[in-house]
Amino acid sequence: MIQIQNLHFKYTGSRQKTLTDINFFVERGEFFGIIGPNGAGKTTLFRLILGFLKPLEGKVIIDHEDIRNLKRKEISRKLSAVMQDFSPTYDFTVEEIVHMGRTPYLGLFSNESERDYNIVREAISETELEGFESKQFNHLSGGERQRVLIAKCFAQNTPIILLDEFVAHLDIGHVQQLIQRVFIKNKKEKITVVAIFHDINTAALYCDRIAVLSKGQIYQIGTPEEIINQQLMRDVYKADSYIVPHRVDSKPQVILNK
Repeated sequence: MIQIQNLHFKYTGSRQKTLTDINFFVERGEFFGIIGPNGAGKTTLFRLILGFLKPLEGKVIIDHEDIRNLKRKEISRKLSAVMQDFSPTYDFTVEEIVHMGRTPYLGLFSNESERDYNIVREAISETELEGFESKQFNHLSGGERQRVLIAKCFAQNTPIILLDEFVAHLDIGHVQQLIQRVFIKNKKEKITVVAIFHDINTAALYCDRIAVLSKGQIYQIGTPEEIINQQLMRDVYKADSYIVPHRVDSKPQVILNK
C-alpha cells in the first residue's frame, strides 16, 4: 500500500537533511509502527507521505501511484490521518468534525447523501461517541478529542490510516481504548495502519512490524521480536534497560533499570 523509495528531505534554510535515504514498504492490512527518539524525523516523514511536503529526492508511492501525480482530493480518498496539531479555530461540534471525513467525496456544490450520514453514524458508533454529537470539540478532554479524530478517519473510509503519536499525553486507560478501536478496525476490515509511537511497549503489543528512525535515517525494520532489544535501547535511545516478554503473547516489553 505504501512504498518509500530513496527518500531525502531538507527544510529550506537548513544545512543538514532531516531525512536521508529512507526506504521501506507497508503491506495492505498491516499495522506498521514507526518509533524513534525526539527529533528523529518521524512527523516530517508523515507529512511527506501525506503530500504536505515535497521530497528533495525519492518517491512516495501510495497504492501503486506516485503521490506527486495525485490531486489533494485523490490523496484524501486514499489516506486519512490524525496529526498532532489538529486545532480548529471554530468551535465545531463532535458531529461536525466527524462529518468532515466525508468532504473528499463531495462535489463543489453537492450535499451529503443518506449514505454519507449512515457512514458518519457508524463511525460515531464504532468509537462509542453516541451522546457526544452536539458537544463542542474544544470542550472535550484530550482522550475524547482523539476519539473524535479517530471517528473522522473512520468516516473518511480510506484504505490507509496514519496516526502521529495519537495516544501521546493520554492516561493509560484512554491509550488502551483508542489503540484497541484502531486495532479492531485494522484486523476486521484489513485497513492499513501506519502509526508513530512515543511508547515503545505499546508499539510492540500492536504492530506487525516496526521501523526505527534515528538521526533521520532508518536504523532497523522488523517485527517487535526482531528489533526491540537492549542494543536498540542503548544505541538509539541511550537508555539503560532490560527486556521482558509480555505474559499474554510474549511481545517484548522494555523495563528501565533504576
